[in-house]
Amino acid sequence: MCLKSRLRIVTSAFGVLASLTAMAFVSGCGKQSPVAAADEGRTIRDVPADATFGGLYPRINGYLQTANPDTISAVRDTLGWARAHLDNFNDGACGSIQVVADGDFGRIFGHSTLGATLPWMQVYIRDGNRENGSYLWKDASLFVSTVLHEFVHSGQRARQANRWLNTGAVCDTARTALLGRKSVWNN
Repeated sequence: MCLKSRLRIVTSAFGVLASLTAMAFVSGCGKQSPVAAADEGRTIRDVPADATFGGLYPRINGYLQTANPDTISAVRDTLGWARAHLDNFNDGACGSIQVVADGDFGRIFGHSTLGATLPWMQVYIRDGNRENGSYLWKDASLFVSTVLHEFVHSGQRARQANRWLNTGAVCDTARTALLGRKSVWNN
């Protein structure tokens, strides 16, 4: 096969991969999420602060049910619990997380998305302070499941980096390799 044909095949494959990736980011993980229901005027049920969902949930509920919910501490405790209790969580645990104001998050990722993970293992989570409504993270289960869901994607990115870029099984090495290619994704 001639060089032009090979380049055309590689360029086409890259174009398809880029299109699929872009569609995944535009569509978001949460298109059928409870946020959509809340946006239509329905509410997400409150979970009592004393609910017993194991050691993690009452602590997270305590952070989220205050007048000024402490999302940062809730993320920290969720990740700490996951590192200690979930097999293979550390595969993507080095992913960087940022809590983003709901208004900004909605403009970037859509109003029905709860969290997003970019290819270079950057995780974004809504802060829950909705512009025209009550606080989104009303219960620990929704919050914890969203954070853990996004870190599953972070782990997937780390494994993909290992497979395609030969980064090895170390999370930080995978993240560094993916960050080094961030400009390719941005372009």
